[in-house]
Amino acid sequence: MGLVTGAEKTKMKEEVWESLLPLVFHLHDQKENVAKAAQEALYFAGWFLKWQELTELALTAETWEISERLLQKNRRKTKDFLHQSEVYLQSPQEILRQDAVRFIGLIGQYVRERQTREYIKQGE
Repeated sequence: MGLVTGAEKTKMKEEVWESLLPLVFHLHDQKENVAKAAQEALYFAGWFLKWQELTELALTAETWEISERLLQKNRRKTKDFLHQSEVYLQSPQEILRQDAVRFIGLIGQYVRERQTREYIKQGE
């Protein structure tokens, strides 16, 4: 990843961003090697994106913290995150379904907060 430059680097960053949420969900995968690979990929994604906090959180595999930071860092991808989460609602692994439901709830919370802020701004 370190050898990518210019327009290719921009495209690669987009692809890495698109991979983050699935990697977060797979931190709880029942197959230990999948969970470990997801953790390592998140670490290197944080390094590539120059997002130090992600690299630190990936080391501890704190799914909830990573999920919150993901939404805070890139709120314009909320719809994309929602669509990615919906796929995991059909997962045969219960833990992945639970993570998807929690993340969708977190999206709802952020959307409500944003709407409340906009409402307050209109009243000023």
